[in-house]
Amino acid sequence: MLTQKDMESRYHTGRHLALIGEAERAIKVLSGAIEGGFLCGSALTRDPSFASLRSSPAFSELIRLAESRRTQVHAAFLEAGGPEILNLAVARPVKNVLRAPQPKMAFSYLTEPKPLTI
Repeated sequence: MLTQKDMESRYHTGRHLALIGEAERAIKVLSGAIEGGFLCGSALTRDPSFASLRSSPAFSELIRLAESRRTQVHAAFLEAGGPEILNLAVARPVKNVLRAPQPKMAFSYLTEPKPLTI
């Protein structure tokens, strides 16, 4: 029985199980990681280690569940004022500063940084 408390390590265990052809065990372990809060839907869709699982309806359901939960968590984070609490709100540019201009970046802890158009 798997007793890992770290959900990311469960994800990696599921990844390794998928790589060695243990599809049923991989899906079970990945399900535990998602149930435990590791909302890795984008990793599941992009990681080539899961190629052997992609045709499985159970794997497709895991991706759907992870994305659904991530959306719920993100909405709760925004509703609670998360960006402001973590000081992630994008600051307005300061004028008359004597230094080379730097590109402004929008940042979310749930996505990759993207250039900000102002």
